[in-house]
This record gives sequence, C-alpha cells and structure tokens, in this order.
Amino acid sequence: MCRNQEAGLYTNVEIEEYIVQTADGFELSTLRIGPKKQLAKRIDILHFLGNSQTVEAVLPQLIELSFTNDCHVTTFNYRGVATSSGIARNINDLFNDSIAQVENLFRKGATAKSLILSGFSLGGGLATKVASHYHQMGKKVYLFNDRSFGRLSDVASAWYGNYLRLFFRKLFNFFNWEIDADKFYLQIPAKYKRHINLIGADDEVVPFYVSLSKRLKDLRQKVSDEFLFHCLDEYSLKGHKAPLGKIINKYGETGEKLFSKFIEEIRNQISKK
Repeated sequence: MCRNQEAGLYTNVEIEEYIVQTADGFELSTLRIGPKKQLAKRIDILHFLGNSQTVEAVLPQLIELSFTNDCHVTTFNYRGVATSSGIARNINDLFNDSIAQVENLFRKGATAKSLILSGFSLGGGLATKVASHYHQMGKKVYLFNDRSFGRLSDVASAWYGNYLRLFFRKLFNFFNWEIDADKFYLQIPAKYKRHINLIGADDEVVPFYVSLSKRLKDLRQKVSDEFLFHCLDEYSLKGHKAPLGKIINKYGETGEKLFSKFIEEIRNQISKK
C-alpha cells in the first residue's frame, strides 16, 4: 500500500507500506521510503528504532534522510509494537525480526555492499548485533550506530544506581535481554562502521559513562573525536532524541553530515567495484 501523501513536498519520494513475516510466523508492519527514479548506485538503509519508538513517529526524519541522500530507507515496528503482531519475550525475538527484514531487502534486490544497518539507542545495539552476524557469514553490510550503549544492562544501572550494575547484568543475562554491543562492534572492520555518542551530560538516557564510545575506550580502543558530539543549545541536557542535525562534533560537523559522508563513501566504493 502506498502512502505517498505523507511525503508532502518531497515529490520525488514515494512511500510503500507492507508486511514482513518472521520465521516464527509473526507479521511486522514495515515502511519503505525511496526515490521514484531508478538509481545506478543504489543505497539501502534499514533503520532500527529505539525503545518505545514507532514507524509513524520517525517517518518525517526518514523521509528527509531518503530525500537528502537519494537512498531507500526501510524501517519497521518490532513485534508487539503498534500493528506488528506478537510480543518480544527476549532479545532473540527482536533479532529474528531484524533478520526477517534484512532477508526481505535482499529478496527485493539490496546487496550487502550497498546495505547500511542504522539504529538509534536500543536499535543501535540491535543493529550492531545483526551487522556482526552478517559479517560472520561473509556478508559485509555497513553499520551506523546512533547514541547507543556498550552493554544494554548498564543503561538500567545508570538509571537506578551504578551499585546495581552487577545485579542488572545478571538479570538481563538470566532473562536473555543482554546486548553486548561493544563485543559485536569490535567484530566489524573499521571501514564498515560509524557510531555517534554524546559526551558530557548531554545524553539523559544513555549517559556517556555507559555509552559504546566509553566502553570502547575502556577496552583501549581508539575512538575518533569525529564520533563524539555535543548538543546545540536548545537540546542541552536532553539530547538523546535530538535530531542528527542538532548535534555537533568538535570539527563543527553535525551528526546528519557524518551520516551523509558515510553514505557517500559507500556509494563511491560501489562505483569502484
């Protein structure tokens, strides 16, 4: 089903709504946004939502992403969210939802060399896990991790007290909700990945001390200053959900610009092959 009226002024963008079925039989509401024209160097982005986000809530930003970068953007509601069926009982359920979406894009003509898995917050950790999975299979997809964590359980300890960190790690592992995003991120070669974190006190949901960047530094991995951002004034201290265009690194580059540069680098790589 088409929803082109929601593209508004972006007359060269079309929106398709459809259902993707998971291997265990659940139906995921899915939206695909893309240029009406056929592209010689096609780029596909599969966007993983954050906790409590819905497709409908992020649609304007994803239309802008597609329009600005001339690429196809797909996103979906996890099982149990909005009109998607089922319920997520552990992280494996969300992982299975994600695999179903990637495989559906491959059936629609996407290739690993032109596919970016982008994810925000919880979705960033999940996208990292899925990207690592495909790299282990020899399918070298790309990753853009936006404002996510080193370990999911550490976010809970940041909210309720760092003295509970060991308790939450055991709890998340027992119920199979842990995502060791740092481990999965390190399994992906540098040229296939980018990430963003907010430093200082700008991120009220994933504080810097539990972020992916901090965890990588703790593991003595180099983290480029290009990936470390502050919010513009109006989003100071509440920057977790700030638009990518409203966060800026020390070089004066917005998160939106960093993502666009990454997309262009991938497009240039495609033209060389």
